[in-house]
Amino acid sequence: MQQASKAVKDSVRELSRSSAQKTARHDYALAMPTSRRPVARTAIVTGILAALFLAALPSVPAKAATAWGSEPSANTNASLGNQLAGLSCVSATDCWSVGWADNASGFSQTLAEEWNGSQWQIFPSPSPGGSSENNGLYAVTCVTASDCWAVGWYENASGDDLTLIEYWNGSAWSQSASPTPGTLTSGSTFGITCTNTIVCLNGVTCPSASDCWAVGYYGDSAGDTQTLALQWNGTSWSQVATVNPSGSAANNGFNGGVSCLSASNCWAVGWHVQTQVITLAEQWNGTSWSQVSTVDPSASYDSLFGLACTSSSMCLAVGRYGPGPDLPLAEEWNGTAWSQVTAPAVGTGNNILYGITCASAADCWAAGYSTDTSGFTQTLLEQWNGTAFAPASSPDTSTSETNVLFSTYCWSDASCIAAGGGASTTGSVMQTLILAYTPDLVVSATLVGSTLSFVTAPANVIFPAVTLNGPDQTTTTVEALDIGDNTGSGAGWNVTLSNTPFTSGANILSNADFTVPSTPTAVCDAPVTCTLASWSSSVTYPYALPGATATKLLSANAGSGLANQTISVPWQGSFPADAYSGTYSSTWTITLAAGP
Repeated sequence: MQQASKAVKDSVRELSRSSAQKTARHDYALAMPTSRRPVARTAIVTGILAALFLAALPSVPAKAATAWGSEPSANTNASLGNQLAGLSCVSATDCWSVGWADNASGFSQTLAEEWNGSQWQIFPSPSPGGSSENNGLYAVTCVTASDCWAVGWYENASGDDLTLIEYWNGSAWSQSASPTPGTLTSGSTFGITCTNTIVCLNGVTCPSASDCWAVGYYGDSAGDTQTLALQWNGTSWSQVATVNPSGSAANNGFNGGVSCLSASNCWAVGWHVQTQVITLAEQWNGTSWSQVSTVDPSASYDSLFGLACTSSSMCLAVGRYGPGPDLPLAEEWNGTAWSQVTAPAVGTGNNILYGITCASAADCWAAGYSTDTSGFTQTLLEQWNGTAFAPASSPDTSTSETNVLFSTYCWSDASCIAAGGGASTTGSVMQTLILAYTPDLVVSATLVGSTLSFVTAPANVIFPAVTLNGPDQTTTTVEALDIGDNTGSGAGWNVTLSNTPFTSGANILSNADFTVPSTPTAVCDAPVTCTLASWSSSVTYPYALPGATATKLLSANAGSGLANQTISVPWQGSFPADAYSGTYSSTWTITLAAGP
């Protein structure tokens, strides 16, 4: 995972389905006496299981956003300005953050502090400009716990701005020789990331221990800034030619966003000037840097600061755009082109995103600041979900003081930290600010859907014997259909029925003589928890046997009829007085299928 960091000074300038049929032979007996001795006969019903199979439906746990919280961090002095700009971690118990801290004379000195799993602790770091000049670190990256690089700038005694690169060997920080091209004298500055300096390294990343890149800008002889890329080859740092699309007579620069997927695939982002300030992205192919077109929503004051890449077809760059107020700018690389993606502004003031890091391609955090209605800058954190950014709540030292975040770092488990500065409520002195984010622990339980079926085959249906005695007669019985909807889909279900005529030899009874006169009832099978079927209006009662064309006997609404339950179907037989005695049989076909 690559991450970029960037900073400004205390003033903050930039502020399916299948169904099976069940065939049942229903032999309904209608006993008619042929003498004074009644003869009762019983009908037998045999059944074949009808089943419906639905694909398994795994649960999809939703991650609830957990608020960011502030964590104690170290400062050189509670009454002097301290800020953190860059972040890098090799584990959850080994992180570095770098920046600067003011001394008693008001000159900034380099600041480096390490997280050891329980606290942030300051370690000495070189300030080669001395205590009477400004020094600062803006970015850090670690290959291992004993192989880290930090970059920035410093002023020498003559007031010249110089690149600054420092190395951590596991025991101490030391300065590493680095070239500073161009003029060393002061001139017009366009340091968007590093305030009041014409030379600055503001981003660093290492695809391997023997291959690192430090990026930023430097001043040319006219006092304009140009893009700067220094490469570490395992022995020394040297300048590598970059693209300056605006030419030597205008400003160009990298803003700290740099990320490498391999030794032959790196990106760096920033700005350049063509009438107005617009975005810049350059790609390293292992041999040379080349410019790649980016998006400029306002084409007036657009700039990219932070960069994170998870693959060759997924990078996110963040920054700001617009002539005022500044709005958050986010652009995505899809392997072919850069395009703008949604990054909402908070409030009506300035919004700038400085740093970004990704736990995965669909989980990234960008950090920066927004300006509230009172004109105070407040921390800004926005989360990428794979499609768009959305703001999240983040703490501030005070709503009446300056707060800003410059960098973020996330682990693969989606826990993250962010670094910057916040003014204390007493004296309005900027102090280091560390925020931490731990996502909710999501424990998933998967329910796999199975089948829709008759739990048991439909039982024999026996009408009580009826003796012909002159008038028309009726008799009733109840059929129990034990249905189990264990698909977990809530699609509802239906039972259709067709039948052959009721015959006894050459004698036939009318289908209309057999009906379900009233609505069936449903009860859960013991000891099952179920959602009882509620009936769709597509089936009305009384229901008459349909004959050869199947019609719906039962129709359970979607969201009902879940789990095992017994449906009691009341049947009524109506027998005319002039019927012939005998045992009348009919074959029924019952089909159980999904959907009302």
